[in-house]
Amino acid sequence: MQIALGTSSMIAEGQGDERVELSHARARDLSRQLGDDDGLFRALWGLSRFHQSRGEPVASYELGQQMLELAKSADDPARLIWSYLALGQARFWRGNPAKALSDLEATIETCRLNPDSSDVYMFGQDPALSSWALVGPVEWILGRVDRAVRHGGEAVELASKAEDPFTHAFVLNFAAVVHQLRGERERALELAEAAIEICTERGFPLFMGFGLVMKGWALSVDPNDENGVAQMQRGLTFFQETHTGLGGPYLLALLTEALRVIGREREALTAVDSAL
Repeated sequence: MQIALGTSSMIAEGQGDERVELSHARARDLSRQLGDDDGLFRALWGLSRFHQSRGEPVASYELGQQMLELAKSADDPARLIWSYLALGQARFWRGNPAKALSDLEATIETCRLNPDSSDVYMFGQDPALSSWALVGPVEWILGRVDRAVRHGGEAVELASKAEDPFTHAFVLNFAAVVHQLRGERERALELAEAAIEICTERGFPLFMGFGLVMKGWALSVDPNDENGVAQMQRGLTFFQETHTGLGGPYLLALLTEALRVIGREREALTAVDSAL
């Protein structure tokens, strides 16, 4: 019950919501008391999501290591899938793209070999698609730009065929990131608007905020048009209301760029200070 409550809070309120931590911490403690390794594993996953979202990748990584120990001791491919994903995401945000890529590829391969071993509904997202989504930005960081675009496109195509709107919105936003990094405003706008449409229908505030910032950046080309900045500021409000710290500096950097386009230099400096 505690895990189900925590997972529902992740989707409806954002992974950084304090109810995510409270529910999963309670589930962890109860599982340890009862000797329930399955419940403990699920609780550790939820806590890793909370700490990652709050911008605490070291804590998220340590929880991922605990998950991996449980997975290996049980020789359970389902647990290995989620352990590799937790570690891959934590290493990505800790600034270790090479090892992150290894973990994400291990997630994808383990899912391929064990197609019935991932419980999307219990854990709140599709692990293979989530890994595909992150491979694009990781490849870009590693300097493999063409591969980044290809992986992003493949992730979007796969997500469009899956019946998982939460992961679909996640994939669209990270595909948009790759095109933003390449300065490709038109494609970034298309992907962001697709994510916003899903989030509007389903009510995913974190991904809504991210998508709005991406859309605003894509629109911020005319020094006489402040609509892009307005979209970004609206998106940041959504983002901040989910108590998410992770990715905030990146989004504020995009806002800084957009503010400079329209000549609001003082506000741009304030955004830089906030990002730092």
